[in-house]
Order: sequence, then C-alpha cells, then structure tokens
Amino acid sequence: AERRRAHVPELHAPPQGKAGGTRPPGPPRPWTFPRAGATSPGMDADVVIVGGGLVGGSLALALAQARLRVALVDLRASPAAEGRAYALSAASRRLLQSLGLWARLAPDAEAIRRIEVGEGAVPALAFDGAEMEDGPMGHMVEDAALRAALDAALAGAGVRLLQGTVAAQGEGGATLSDGRRLACALLVGADGRASGTARRAGIARTSERATLAFAL
Repeated sequence: AERRRAHVPELHAPPQGKAGGTRPPGPPRPWTFPRAGATSPGMDADVVIVGGGLVGGSLALALAQARLRVALVDLRASPAAEGRAYALSAASRRLLQSLGLWARLAPDAEAIRRIEVGEGAVPALAFDGAEMEDGPMGHMVEDAALRAALDAALAGAGVRLLQGTVAAQGEGGATLSDGRRLACALLVGADGRASGTARRAGIARTSERATLAFAL
C-alpha cells in the first residue's frame, strides 16, 4: 500500500556547516508550533481553525491569549447554543479557569457529587465526591451559558470569526466555498466526527460504540 506523508512547511532556515554550506540531511526534526510574530506578514493568520464549536472555540481562545493570530471558520456566524448541558470533569474546569471563563460560569454550575456506573438499573460501580480532596468530581453546565461565555471571550481576544465552509485545503492554507483564500502556518480541523478537514487530509477515523451506561 502506498504510504502518504503530510508535508509541513519549514519555519526555520536549515543549519549551516562550517564553510557556510548546508549540512547533510539527518533525522527529521519535530515540527514546532508557530510563535507569535514568527509567520510571514503575508499570511492571514498564524492558525486557521475549522469548526467553531466548544473545542474549536476553546482552542482559538487559548492560542489568541498566547498572542497568535487566529481565524475561526464555521458554517454559522455564531454557532447557536443547544438546549442541553455538559458534565464537565475537574480537568475541564481547570482548563476553563486557565482561559478565564470559569468565573462567569461558576454561579450557575451544579457540582457533581456522586457518579454511578452500571448496566440497566443496577449500579455496578459508584464514585463519591466526598472522597476527593480537590473539590467536586465535576460540574453540570448548560450549553447556552458556556457558549455565551466563550463567544464574549473570543470577541475580546480579537479572534477573527469567518462564516463559511472550506472547499479546498493544502499546503499553506485553505479556500472557503465563496472563494476566499486563507493563508496560514497551521490548519486545524475541529469540525466534528465527520470532519471534512480530516477527510481532505486523508486522515482515517476508527471508533467503537461503548456498551456501558452512565447515570449521574
């Protein structure tokens, strides 16, 4: 079978030998994330993220706070909130704290103090939050509250929001369905399970359906 290797543009000049010549090729170096101001001024953004959901939006906010130029592409100008709630783990809460979002969410968040895992009506395993030293095991947060907090933070961080879909992508950027071209150092696919970004890049996805039932 043919092996396909993704090409990543080199951001740094090749090492020079003693006489000014290029050294013989060695093992490939790991790619380094773009630094603030390191990309060409001709680029539209350091990073273009396809998918403006909670994952793509959180990543966009974190990168913008690290002083990278970020463009966020989504089918909708502002992804609508869904009528559901999320069970956020303690690690997710710490992530939201680091992004400066948790202070806005905390007043309406409901702590998860007990989790029962089982099959059918009989719990097979139980976790008690009272046994944890660093607070509740997680929190329930409504999607509408999380979406509103994230949207406000993205606007304040200067993230460029673009409505549309990606029609083509390749080395150096992507082209939207309306013909707009976005040049960038890194293209991120955060467009869900049926990711068009992954499909166009030839990235396969495998998954298995879980058989356990979770009750909170």
